[in-house]
Amino acid sequence: IVCVIGEIGMGKTMLSRMLMERLRDHPVDTVYLPNPVFDRNEILDAIGRDLLGAPLRGSRTEMVVTLEKALIQRHGEGRRVVVVIDEAHSMPPGTLEEIRLLSNLETTQNKLLKIMLFGQPELDTVLKATNLRQVKDRISFRFDLHPLTHPEIAGYLDFRLRKAGFRGSALFTPDAVRRLAAACGGRTRRLNMLADKSLLAAFAANAAVVQGEHVDRACAD
Repeated sequence: IVCVIGEIGMGKTMLSRMLMERLRDHPVDTVYLPNPVFDRNEILDAIGRDLLGAPLRGSRTEMVVTLEKALIQRHGEGRRVVVVIDEAHSMPPGTLEEIRLLSNLETTQNKLLKIMLFGQPELDTVLKATNLRQVKDRISFRFDLHPLTHPEIAGYLDFRLRKAGFRGSALFTPDAVRRLAAACGGRTRRLNMLADKSLLAAFAANAAVVQGEHVDRACAD
């Protein structure tokens, strides 16, 4: 189990979707659960539906057997299965325990299921519960998403503008970038929002570049 922790608006969902996009170039089947507020049977069914295209039938034991057979078949075909769970901090404790049990599915040499949890810091708090210590013990890698630094924000803005088709010189003045960095706290979602509003403010003022006053107007809005 791999765990990625980040505050609200730090780009966890974007990162998880980028991961799945890149995995398409490899022999990997992905299961994406964007809102995992399921009980134990429901999460089994959700994984089965995504992987097999049909709901799992029968008792929990029968559902696990069906899922295991499908995973063994994929493994025999040289394919790996990765379950990506977004908003993992909202998962009930019982469902997290089910995830741990699914991580036990294996051949004599390989795990059949790779699991990635993307969640807010509350996930750490949940995993500290005594009844979930076995789940926490199964987390082999844990990563923290840190806020973007000032230089990273400048590079990020330029990257997004180039992707959108902009080919001119710097569209945000250094003062504008500095104020955006201070206002967004390094969070990409807030940066996107404020940068967009700043562009609109500059457009409304018929300005050639985004200046600090336009950022201030965006922040006030």
